[in-house]
Order: sequence, then structure tokens, then C-alpha cells
Amino acid sequence: MTLFTSSHPANESTATGCTCSQDGPIKHLCVWLLRDALCPCCRGASRKTAKKKKTKTTESRASFSVINETRGFIYSVWTLSTLMVKLRARCLLVGDAAVGKTALSHMFHSDGTLFQKNYSMTTGVELLMKCVNIPETNNSVELYIIDSAGKQTLVEACEKMWGELSLLCLVFDLTSEQSFANCSHWMERVHAHCHGLHIPGVLVGNKSDLSARREVQVSVAQEWAQTQGLEYYETSAKEMENCDAPLLGLARAFHSLYQERRETIQNLSPA
Repeated sequence: MTLFTSSHPANESTATGCTCSQDGPIKHLCVWLLRDALCPCCRGASRKTAKKKKTKTTESRASFSVINETRGFIYSVWTLSTLMVKLRARCLLVGDAAVGKTALSHMFHSDGTLFQKNYSMTTGVELLMKCVNIPETNNSVELYIIDSAGKQTLVEACEKMWGELSLLCLVFDLTSEQSFANCSHWMERVHAHCHGLHIPGVLVGNKSDLSARREVQVSVAQEWAQTQGLEYYETSAKEMENCDAPLLGLARAFHSLYQERRETIQNLSPA
């Protein structure tokens, strides 16, 4: 799925006038301000393009788009009197069958109003979208949650629909030690799909309300999550406990990553 929102053409060279051939973090990343560019290697090209088009200066405040293909991110940014950024991220939701992935995604999407009492196993990929506002900013993140089937016979077919991932939510059942052990296999599959590229993620232990049947201790899950570079959460979709926390945390992590990259590009720009 390709997501793009802009008042300018989607073609990169047309929209930015960019002739950038740099490798590394700024490859395929330019900022169109109609009168300037943050990418130092294409600064002159964008100015020439702007002169040819004889763009009015008032248009420079209308809108601009930041395109970053290194992880499949596409940001749409609008600026008027204040800066307002909307980010879009593909979040993969995976784990063994019957661990509660779909229940968690629906509880998050519905703000805790929809819990499936009659369970039906996911046999493909379900897509949900929710916009998350980032506290203390005017920014927001649109999370496109890809709820993928956990049954092993369906995984290979579902993986073809994952696309380029931005975030990962790996779920296991706290009452099933086997579902926790299988998290290693899920991580291997995700890493292979992303060609070894690390993406921000969380590990979620679901069904915390079944404390008498717990088979995975908090310390064990936390230790494994740290080795994988994941944040750890425990939830109960049935009791509506902490269901929002994992995906809200991912949205904040994605926004922080955007800010880091934005600062990196600004620091590369000549004064």
C-alpha cells in the first residue's frame, strides 16, 4: 500500500527538482518548500525549479511533503501559522493463533467499546486504521494496523500482504509458554521480511486477567524483550486493561524517530 497526501505531484523529481544521489540516511529524502530544500546536495536544483515556475512567495507556506523511502515511511506535512505534522505508519500485529491479537486491535481501534465475545480465527490479513495524537504537540500518527493470521499454514500467504513495515507489535498468551517460545520464530520471520532492518516494536503479553493460569513470568518476558530491542507490556483485552498502551507507545516511538531524522537532515543543511 502506498500512502501519499500532498498538493504537489507524487513524482519525486517533479515535486522537488531533486537530483540527490546520496547514500545513507538522506537517500530519497528531500523537503519541498517551493523556495528552498533542506537536502544540501539538491539545494541549487530546487531553487532553479522554483524560479522556472515563478512560484508566488505566499505559496511557500501552503504545504510541503517529506518523502522517505528507506523504511517505507511517507509523511504529509501542512504548515500555516503553526507546524502540524501527520505521519503514517504500517504496524504489523503478529503472534500465534488464539493469543488475542484481533481482540487487542479491535479494543484499541474502538477505544475499548468492542470486545469480540464470539471468537473467530483470523484466516488472512485485517487492516484497521486509527489516528493517534501526540501529547504536547500538534502532530499525529495514523497507525495502519495489519492484523495477520497466526496459524502457521496461513503465515506464508499473509506475509505477501505485509508490505514495507514501520512498526511491530508481537503478541503472546501469558497462559501459554509455547506461544512465548514461538516469539523467537516470529522475530526471525519479521527480520527476514525487513531484510535485517530493525524497526521499533513492542512485545505484548495478553490475558493478564488469567493470573491463576500464568505460565510466563514478567521478569522472563522483560529480559527477552530487551534482548530483541522491544518494549514490554501486559494487557487484558477481556478486562480492557492496558489495551491502548502498546500501540500508543509505538505511535510515540514513530514520532520520535521522525523528529530524529528531521533534525539530522536540518543539521546537514548549510546555514
